[in-house]
Amino acid sequence: YYWKRSGMLNIQTKRGCPYDCIYCSYPSIDGRCVRTMDPEAIAGNILRAKRDYGISYLFFTDSVFNISPEYNVRLAETLIRRRTDIRWGAYFSPRGIDAEQMRLFRASGLTHIEFGTESFCDRTLEAYGKHFTFGDVVRASRLALDEGVYYAHFLILGGYGDTRENVRETIENSRRMEYTVMFPYAGMRIYPHTRLAELAAKEGAIGRDDDLMAPSYYISRDFDLEEVRRAALATGKAWVFPDDPQSALADTLRLKRNKKGPLFKVLLYHFIYFLYTFLTVFVGTVFRIILENIVCTVRNFTAPFFKIIRGRTTIRFDIFFCNRIVSVNHIIHKFSF
Repeated sequence: YYWKRSGMLNIQTKRGCPYDCIYCSYPSIDGRCVRTMDPEAIAGNILRAKRDYGISYLFFTDSVFNISPEYNVRLAETLIRRRTDIRWGAYFSPRGIDAEQMRLFRASGLTHIEFGTESFCDRTLEAYGKHFTFGDVVRASRLALDEGVYYAHFLILGGYGDTRENVRETIENSRRMEYTVMFPYAGMRIYPHTRLAELAAKEGAIGRDDDLMAPSYYISRDFDLEEVRRAALATGKAWVFPDDPQSALADTLRLKRNKKGPLFKVLLYHFIYFLYTFLTVFVGTVFRIILENIVCTVRNFTAPFFKIIRGRTTIRFDIFFCNRIVSVNHIIHKFSF
């Protein structure tokens, strides 16, 4: 099911999280003590998944992959020694990784990183309980870029302590981020047994006896999604909001064309994607189906050539086009009916 619907198989290498993010329930669910799986067992599971199911892409679903550096080095060395020859991605913290580790992870198959960055503003990061700074974010992004690893930043805008001024700083600082995609989310889901639940109860956002079984969210009072969207798009960077109209093509690539791995780099074919979206909005189903086939044909034809080009050049090329896709789609989305 996961291989078909999400394009990658999920494996957890460790449990437990010692961090203090105010919104996160992982320390309550998994505990604060980090426990790791045997790297040999993980490599064996990967080899069986490849042999029995044809799996070629993994996502390590650890709450934070780079939480235990020495263990991760052993894991990467084991994947190389056992010749798993698998491509993989994971959630990373912007802090706790160096150039040597990044090179080793790349050699073991790392192709994309999802940074749980949350904000590009140090005041907000402190309010969120993060143990890194925007400087760490810039440095980690550079390490990934230098090794030819695709990466994206996932952000929480308008959460606890994220004022309008702080959001503006995040958007302005995004101009300093090179060749990446930002995925922003508005507000924070409030989970039981978290610091956020305590703070929200004090402010009266939830009741003290609320079991939170029904989703409740904390959003700063002065947060304006449309204002944030306009400011983000004005940076010329690749901001992809949850309601952007990329989902139709994503579903087509994932379910109909069996596209595996992360999809944020798929957006490089900006001229075809522009036509796809235009026809989807203004023309109709027949032309949309034709364009879907064109997109997939072009990707299949050109993929071997792009694999020849490694490292920063490839990432720059992909994200250059991704920026333009996002800008075009926001315009179309705004005026569609």
